[in-house]
Amino acid sequence: MKSVCVFRLLISLTALTSSHCFAIDILDLQPADFSKAKLIGDLKYNSLDEASGLTKSPSIKDLFWVINDGGDNPFIYAIDKSGKHLGRYFIKGVDNRDWEDISSYSKDGSNYLVIADTGDNKSIHRDSFLWIVKEPDLRTYKTKKLNTLSLFKRIRFRYEDGPRDCESIVVDEKNQRILLLSKRTVPAVMYQLPLNAPKKKRLLIATRIAELNTIPQPTTSFLFANPIYGKYASQPTAMDISPDGNSLAVLTYVYGYIYQLEENEKWETAVEKKPKVFQLPDLTQAEALCFDDHGNILVTSEKRPAPVYMLQKKSTGE
Repeated sequence: MKSVCVFRLLISLTALTSSHCFAIDILDLQPADFSKAKLIGDLKYNSLDEASGLTKSPSIKDLFWVINDGGDNPFIYAIDKSGKHLGRYFIKGVDNRDWEDISSYSKDGSNYLVIADTGDNKSIHRDSFLWIVKEPDLRTYKTKKLNTLSLFKRIRFRYEDGPRDCESIVVDEKNQRILLLSKRTVPAVMYQLPLNAPKKKRLLIATRIAELNTIPQPTTSFLFANPIYGKYASQPTAMDISPDGNSLAVLTYVYGYIYQLEENEKWETAVEKKPKVFQLPDLTQAEALCFDDHGNILVTSEKRPAPVYMLQKKSTGE
């Protein structure tokens, strides 16, 4: 969905999501164990005007990587927790057709970033792509030059049940796979791809593993009040797994949800249970979320100004 549409949607949502009137029926969900969102900064670099994905560095504390939505050149941007610009890198040999999310992982002593070229508003693209690069070392960054990265691996894939719009991916390191969550299907569908497919494998198939029937959908009264854009309110726009591997955060335009993993459980089972819910701050277009190294949640928005908010993880017993 284009930014103008979302902007109008969220204007209408603002008046309907007070503590006295929930636009979406979430009353049977418990609140997530996070504090109220606190403003900690904003994306200060002018080129970051369509932030659609955010992930923490797999190697450096309080370093994060951000991408723009489709239309930008194939850059990744480094920021600190306050949104301060630390550098950007041009990825050689790739396009930004519709970048929607970014994730990270470590393997065999190396650190990687996964960029999801998976946006497909009209579900017309036969193939989608994941671009994987090695995380660059900011100590060698040259401020007055074009800093470039070579592609480590390209994953070209198709969904087993036809084209999908996807704005949410995450690397499930424990199970060595990449999870993808569809946006425009109701319910949202979770797919998986192998993380370690051979580089020479020309095409992978993303297989269905779960349906998220547990994300509350807009109520009839809400849709009546928002007949054009209300149907988009519960669509997933980002997700991330916590550093301890036990929590999955899913972002929508109005609320965020936390799914908890139990011992010996996989995410395809965990997402069948009711999540906990957290209220989003005032954002123009909430499409980027990640956990930091301490298990807190960071969230920001497309369009400028793009504030950076943190929801702090509560201590046990708090």
